[in-house]
Amino acid sequence: MKKAKKFSRKLTSPIWEYFAISEEDESKAKCKLCTTEISRGGDKVANFTTTNLKKHLEDRHKEKFAEFEKKIEKIDEEKKSGSNVDNPLLITDFYHSEKTIDFSHPMAKKITTAIAFMISADCQPISIVENDGFRYLLNLLEPRYVLPTRQTFSEKIIPSLYSNIKNHLKKTIKESNAYCSFTTDI
Repeated sequence: MKKAKKFSRKLTSPIWEYFAISEEDESKAKCKLCTTEISRGGDKVANFTTTNLKKHLEDRHKEKFAEFEKKIEKIDEEKKSGSNVDNPLLITDFYHSEKTIDFSHPMAKKITTAIAFMISADCQPISIVENDGFRYLLNLLEPRYVLPTRQTFSEKIIPSLYSNIKNHLKKTIKESNAYCSFTTDI
């Protein structure tokens, strides 16, 4: 049994209205509704989650779970509208308010290169950049990023990546004092 330590981190999730940290074992939480002890998903504070607590609430206390979900929705709406005084707008919120980032912006270059690398390394078709799901994912991760066209990837970006990697390999092999051999299966 792990003796519960004084938990210094503020428990902000609404889930804690229904649970309390076990006094005997900090890796468990006790349901205030039925006194069942639920694992917090790890043995160290860094690994603790509320997933098992939410699942317990959903499975055993459906009405309270519905109440909990409404609280979460309200918090999400407040964050989106910026009306929550406890959670003021962050600088990143202003950062993301910009319409689009120019293709020459360092972040756009990194994203474009990463996409080209993914296409090449994972043998993906270049047409993946036209797929709705892929576009949705990119928009979710960085709404300001403008995805280059399939043609731009096939005629400029991937050939440039190939050239850079080829030159780097040539340089590495040239500078190496060791012998180098290559094999291939045909």
